[in-house]
Amino acid sequence: MSLLTRFQKFYYNHKHLETGYPENSSEYYKIAIFGSSAAAGYSSERGFGSILNYYLNKPGKKFYIKNYAECGVPFSGYQAEIAKEVMHKYDTIIIFAGNNETLPWLYNICFYEQYDPYPRMLEDALNQARLSIKVKKRSSLLIAVIKKIFEKIFIFCKEVLNKIMEQKQIFSSYMPFGSYACIKKEIEDFSIVGQVGWEKIDNDFKQSISNVVEKARKYNIKIIICSLPTDETYPPFFSFFQETVTHKSRSLFKELYQKGLWLLHQEFVEEALVFFLRAKEIDATVAILNYQLARVYQKLEKNESKSYFRRAINYCGYRSRYPDVFRQISKEIAEKNAEVTFIDMIDLFHKAMENGKTNHEDLFSDLQHPSLLGHGLIASSIMKCLLDMGVRDVYFEDSVVMLEQYKRELDIKQYETLSNYLLNVRWHLGLTSYVTCEDFYIKKASLYLEKWMLGLGLNKTTDQKITYYFFLSLIQLKKNKLDEATYFLNKAVEEDKEVLFQRLNGVDSIGRTHLSLLKSSIGYDETKNRFYFLTDSESYSQQEDFVC
Repeated sequence: MSLLTRFQKFYYNHKHLETGYPENSSEYYKIAIFGSSAAAGYSSERGFGSILNYYLNKPGKKFYIKNYAECGVPFSGYQAEIAKEVMHKYDTIIIFAGNNETLPWLYNICFYEQYDPYPRMLEDALNQARLSIKVKKRSSLLIAVIKKIFEKIFIFCKEVLNKIMEQKQIFSSYMPFGSYACIKKEIEDFSIVGQVGWEKIDNDFKQSISNVVEKARKYNIKIIICSLPTDETYPPFFSFFQETVTHKSRSLFKELYQKGLWLLHQEFVEEALVFFLRAKEIDATVAILNYQLARVYQKLEKNESKSYFRRAINYCGYRSRYPDVFRQISKEIAEKNAEVTFIDMIDLFHKAMENGKTNHEDLFSDLQHPSLLGHGLIASSIMKCLLDMGVRDVYFEDSVVMLEQYKRELDIKQYETLSNYLLNVRWHLGLTSYVTCEDFYIKKASLYLEKWMLGLGLNKTTDQKITYYFFLSLIQLKKNKLDEATYFLNKAVEEDKEVLFQRLNGVDSIGRTHLSLLKSSIGYDETKNRFYFLTDSESYSQQEDFVC
């Protein structure tokens, strides 16, 4: 971990020492939330925790809600440990987790090129969690002044370290932080994890939930476990054959699959279905095949599309989305323990989309993170659950509160929405480094970039225009269209050369990994005041064997 990253963690820990845990806590109904980025509200103007806090803490009501969710961490062995550490201070805990349970396994087999080991991260998180349940004491004026001085020193040191980072050479080598080993074949000959690995991951998840439930029973704490809805219209990261399928059968499978895919692209839907079903007879567990079958049945307006979308998630070679096995585990634990309530959010999201008033694009920002409207549906479902559990003074709206009403009531600012658009551009481009259906994510990134640009209106700043051209250049580079990538980068030069070079020298808002990729792929001709792309840049933008 770099010096800057270590200092940022240190600064973050000290910045959040004063947590606001109520001094007269017995007067409050206290709720704790555990999970990863979906529970933290990543890529949304407000997460369901914030929405719960807004609607529950009306005048005369006393609720305390603490969100312990953290981006990029699993429940098993991480958030579960935090829950066991602090749950005795709460009346109800909400478990909204299950997207990241494969990560520890991938770390162990070095699928990640670089990562921050979980033990060290967990130690920091546990220290913060212990601080969060301490009652905030009133500080004297002198102590308050000293704290303020230290805070200013932390900020100053952080700025100095950022300046040091800016002194790095412009055209540095491409070594993205937290990147993945690229897997570019759409159907692999083997699974990264393997059957034994999947069984261990499933058992670890089950054991972690069970341990939390067992400890909660000792303190008479209620638990709400939620299944995690995801945007099922996103293709799987990559697929793999079963080991029992012969090489000859695999070749026939690929031939049938490609014919079906070509027919689907030509809108010969029923003809495509014939070839996909023949491929299914060879291996029904290939994730991308199930995804294409879901698309076919969706076009034919058949209900089978739902089950095939779910199968594509369940069989994905990199299980980045909540699988049905976790859904079943959570449901069974709830059935056996009276203190546990299971909310099937996946089913609730499906029902919300059945009437045609909402769709996946309304409810999600990307494949695994709910949008503002999606978080509103989650919050509404949890409030109904609390009401059914007998919790007094719970506000409940027996419908999906529409997006514009949320924006008005929660005081959502336009800049928050625009910031999320830009975050989504970065997120989707980041995934292109290791997903097989790269073109799908590039299209999503382009869509969010145009939304961001339109939202800015006519009076765009020079910095905003440069950001726009930066991302356009990256998108064209990902497509291996070097002439277009060069054109947009030089459009940024025309806007303001000095600002552009400052951005290239620093930790830029377009993201460290994207900036490194861009810098490692370009050269600069001082005589012509123009950028050009290096001849070996093809190594950074690989073409796919398959089209999704």
